[in-house]
Amino acid sequence: MFVSHRTRGGALLLSLLLLLTPVGCNGKEPASSAAGEPHTTASTTPSAASGGTHPQTGAATATTTAAGTTAETTAADKPADSSPGPSTTTASPPATTTNPATPADDAAAILAQMTLEEKVGQMFLPHLPDSFAAGDVQTYAPAGFVLYAKDFSGKTKAQVQQMIAGYQQASKIPLLISVDEEGGSVVRISSNPALRDTPFLSPQEVYQNGGLAGLIRDTQEKSRLLLSLGVNLNLAPVCDITMDKSAYIYKRTLGLSAEATAEGIAAMVRTMEQEGISGALKHFPGYGSSTDTHAGIAYDHRDYSEFVRQDFLPFIAGIEQGAPSVLISHNIVTCMDPDYPASLSKEVHRILREELHFDGVIMTDDLSMGAIRQFAAGGSPAVTAVLAGNDLLLTADWKNEYANVLAAVNSGEIPVSRIDESVLRILNWKMDKGLVPGG
Repeated sequence: MFVSHRTRGGALLLSLLLLLTPVGCNGKEPASSAAGEPHTTASTTPSAASGGTHPQTGAATATTTAAGTTAETTAADKPADSSPGPSTTTASPPATTTNPATPADDAAAILAQMTLEEKVGQMFLPHLPDSFAAGDVQTYAPAGFVLYAKDFSGKTKAQVQQMIAGYQQASKIPLLISVDEEGGSVVRISSNPALRDTPFLSPQEVYQNGGLAGLIRDTQEKSRLLLSLGVNLNLAPVCDITMDKSAYIYKRTLGLSAEATAEGIAAMVRTMEQEGISGALKHFPGYGSSTDTHAGIAYDHRDYSEFVRQDFLPFIAGIEQGAPSVLISHNIVTCMDPDYPASLSKEVHRILREELHFDGVIMTDDLSMGAIRQFAAGGSPAVTAVLAGNDLLLTADWKNEYANVLAAVNSGEIPVSRIDESVLRILNWKMDKGLVPGG
């Protein structure tokens, strides 16, 4: 079952509500931001144990700079002991205070203050623009940004912190700032020697050198480095399984059996949760030996029983450790849906929700990959992805796709309830982590 890591995030709620208050009662953005053009649930089980404090995160307003953060402990979120003494007190009027608000209540309060345009914006995780545009952040209200190696190239730590803090300060709702820092062939930050002396090794190499203990140490170092820069989401770990050394995904896997991979994923996710950084399990439902979907559509003709016996195990392990998000691949897995890539398939999303009991945020792989457009309704992968059940849309073409999704909602093609469902999950995620610009 999915173990939710819910924190109170009271200061964050207050700041968000204050920031959202200026929105007019007609549901439109203030005139000052109107100039911009519109451009991966089953249970809600509360956490039994959150894994300790989050030393690199803390509730703060969106104007917090990268100079420092406020530490947060899960203990502070527990209600005070109210065990009654002997029953000798006289009758008194009922308390005027309500029960402590849950994160879901907090997120719902924020959601109720948002315009439709802001809600749609929260469903996008676009590539970081080549040039800073505070107006775009304010107009489209994205959930956050994905940064690549080019965004860090030639920059010092202070410059990266300043860059990220600038985006955070421009946003009403704190941003998810994400990277793919897997290690090995996929490094966005540690490829810059000003940020780390050497690039991180692949998890496979780390495991070969140091086993589970090595994976834990490596995950700790990655998490702390990313958080120190203001990055709060690492699009990792890779949960895929293949023993085929010639397969596209092999070098990015642990190179282990399903059971051993599941053990490694559990250790990495648990460590990320303890360090206070978000992760994304990828690439559901499992890449296997499929070809690279950056180059075209990959078909996976394996039997469903193989996924149950093998590919699902690392994802289940990560979900049980509280992973807040899962990234869906573009593979067409014919035993689940012969007609659509997994990222655009309602059935694949049903399996993840109902059979793996994941109640967190589902995000797509990059919707900018041209090969999936042939499967998209009206040529819009984003619209099809929302209808399939995705919460967060990763794309470079975010302004056009924002307009497409907004139009689909206004026309009734996408119910507002479908948007609200996703945005509520995203807001809960952000509140869980008490997101801040830097650490």
